[in-house]
Amino acid sequence: MSMRIEMKKALSGAGLVALIAGSAVADLTTTDEQIASLEAQLREVKTQKAQEMRQGELNQLVNKVAEDASQRSFYSSGPASLVYNGAGKGFTLSDDGGNNTLNIKMYTQFRYNMNFQNDFDGTPNVDGTTEGFEFRRNRIIMAGKLQGDFGYFIQTDFGTGGVLGLLDTYFTWSPEPDVTVIAGQLKAPFMWETLVSASKQLTVDRSTVEAIFGAGRTQGVAVAYTGIENMKIVGAFSDGAGQANTDWNSDANEVAFTGRVDYVFAGEMDQFSDFTSNNSSDFGFRLGGAAHYQDGDVGDGATVTNGLKNSPNVFTWTVDAQAEWQGASLYAAIVGQHVETEGGASTTIDNYGYMAQGSFYMDDDTELFGRWEYIDLDGATTDPNIFTFGANYYVNGQANKLTADLGFTTDQITAAVANDRGVLEVDNPGDDSQFFLRFQWQLMF
Repeated sequence: MSMRIEMKKALSGAGLVALIAGSAVADLTTTDEQIASLEAQLREVKTQKAQEMRQGELNQLVNKVAEDASQRSFYSSGPASLVYNGAGKGFTLSDDGGNNTLNIKMYTQFRYNMNFQNDFDGTPNVDGTTEGFEFRRNRIIMAGKLQGDFGYFIQTDFGTGGVLGLLDTYFTWSPEPDVTVIAGQLKAPFMWETLVSASKQLTVDRSTVEAIFGAGRTQGVAVAYTGIENMKIVGAFSDGAGQANTDWNSDANEVAFTGRVDYVFAGEMDQFSDFTSNNSSDFGFRLGGAAHYQDGDVGDGATVTNGLKNSPNVFTWTVDAQAEWQGASLYAAIVGQHVETEGGASTTIDNYGYMAQGSFYMDDDTELFGRWEYIDLDGATTDPNIFTFGANYYVNGQANKLTADLGFTTDQITAAVANDRGVLEVDNPGDDSQFFLRFQWQLMF
């Protein structure tokens, strides 16, 4: 009996222990599941927080970019483009509509010159030979449009002395398609040879006739009209010939007026912007004429004439013609000048200049040329002829061109005719000829 009771107690204790153990195991299993659930919830919270942080950072970046774009729109109304225009034509920066543009280009001319004459050139010269290198031109050109109807043109040059100087700076306005108003410092619309760029001449440089009679650059206002088919008319009111970079009260002239008319009988006006005509050119013929008058002034800035400070009254006229064929070209001009001096004994002077030049292509890249000039200055003791012969080799059109020419004169060269561009020195009285030789390499960018 007693034994049964003990066994029952033992069995009851074992069952209790088993029950407690089972309950503990059940409780332990429940705790692991809860931990796993909490860990999953924590990961979800962390992921959500990270996404919220990234979204916040992205919103800040978007706001910053939008703010920056808003600030930039104050300075630019749209996208811009930069275009390379080809050899010798530079680069153009333009807005999306092409209404505002900036074209930048430059060119340089490097030369070797030689002059041969008798042992005198105005100062003692031991052997009568002068030679040397020079950078004749180093030019930077900026031009473009503003709001479509307005434009600008700026040209600077370092020149032979290496000092930067201003050549042209003017504004244009086109109120009508056929009318352009030009204001600033510009070439006087007189001799065609002057109006053709120095980078597009036939020989190494412009003629001595142009050096003597050309009106050069001035300051004033001009109006160009192209409303008549094949015709261009330009009129200018200015300070007079050779008045670049002068003050308003320089007293060189009272007033000056220039007018020029060109008519194209065949071809297009643009094809006469140079003096060459390669093997792919079409026939063209242009005839032009111009007149220039300036009323001289008396004042501190005027020139000295007859012992008094005054500038003469000058009337100059010119007629020129230009023809182009496939692989050949011809250009001729005549210019006359009437000068009236004032103060003291009034005198009148009449001067004339004549020139003709032509070219012929030997092949697609090699061009032969020749030029004749005759200068008749009133009161001068000599009337020289100047002959020039040479060749152009176009490595890449006008953008990369090699030129060589040689020439000679048939009479004495006086101080009124001598000039650096023509490599002509002053002759000793009685000498009747001199020779010159020029080599040039031209690069345009």
